[in-house]
Amino acid sequence: MIEKKQCVVCKTEVIVINCHYSCKNCGFSENCHDIPHLIDDDE
Repeated sequence: MIEKKQCVVCKTEVIVINCHYSCKNCGFSENCHDIPHLIDDDE
């Protein structure tokens, strides 16, 4: 899956491929599988 979003650090447009992106402007990279607050372990 490919989508466009803004870098959470510098707001530059980035391309997200398979839930991961690396910003060419500031160097920040993120993988949505690594974001703890999106995971619900209460069950």
